[in-house]
Amino acid sequence: MADYIRVIDIGGDGFRRVDIESSAVEKIRAEIKDKIKDTDIIKRKKESICDLDSLMRFVVDGLDSDKIKGIAYSVAGVIEDHRLIKNSPNAHFLDGVDLKDVTEKYLKEKKQIELESFVFNDMETAVTGMATLLGNPPYFMGITWSTGIGLRIWSDGKILSVAEGGHMVLEPSPFAPLCGCGKRGHAEAIMGGASIERRVVAEASALGLPKELNIILGKEKGQIRPAVFLDKAYLGQYSDKAKIWATDFYGRIVRGMGIFLANIQSLLNLPLIVWKGTVAREVLWGRLKLESEVREVMKEYLIDPSWADEENLRLVETPGLGDRDAFIGAAAAFKAISKK
Repeated sequence: MADYIRVIDIGGDGFRRVDIESSAVEKIRAEIKDKIKDTDIIKRKKESICDLDSLMRFVVDGLDSDKIKGIAYSVAGVIEDHRLIKNSPNAHFLDGVDLKDVTEKYLKEKKQIELESFVFNDMETAVTGMATLLGNPPYFMGITWSTGIGLRIWSDGKILSVAEGGHMVLEPSPFAPLCGCGKRGHAEAIMGGASIERRVVAEASALGLPKELNIILGKEKGQIRPAVFLDKAYLGQYSDKAKIWATDFYGRIVRGMGIFLANIQSLLNLPLIVWKGTVAREVLWGRLKLESEVREVMKEYLIDPSWADEENLRLVETPGLGDRDAFIGAAAAFKAISKK
């Protein structure tokens, strides 16, 4: 009996595949850890899949049609009718592609398999998964702060609207940082993890810090990732000069996020924001613990500063490990619209 949904996650750091048992979308948090193990998640580096052919090979690899009932994609970008990818900042070879049609034709022609396929925005899947794991709270915003920034509003059991909050303009200057979507000044271009890494390299190099501290910034063996370098500098593990720079750098990030959230709170007056992503975890609750600083910036800009108080606005981390919320959400979204 086909009782699994194959989920394909296309993110800023690569491609992931996992087969989700249909009943898993109804499990509580404690059971998710056992239902989706790290070893169940198949990963590929971003550069290893660069066209439709290589993506399709990844999708169908090891596919058992007696076990799998359909394919659910979770993709960053603008999605139309759960099929057409109008713009995908993480995989531009998918721009303008009807991925539902491509997938179903490939399965039928190459594998003689007829399966349904649907395409969902990555924040749509994440927030659907958050709601599932949190017991369906009536009204909240789910936000990813990682390589990029994405969000969705959940209201009364459904996604309120198709939104691209990470592409809200924070800096209208024609010289503002360039976003992955091709436009300038977006929140993601200023505070997204990929942007932060580029700016760390540029600013630290301009100040001569890597050379002064005998450090090589990068991702290769023996090098230090820019984000790790920034955190260590902020925590005073390098020179005073490095700490002063890192403190100022994070001050700008905190101010940007505070203004970003104040804008959203001014419109929506949310009671709950659920976060996921490596940047969110590190900045808000990890070693840096800058949540209170973000709230203070919000209060500077809100017409009613109490809207940023803890008793009126809870900021919590998404339940579950890794991207379990997105995997569960993609499977739940597939079940909701599947005709089979």
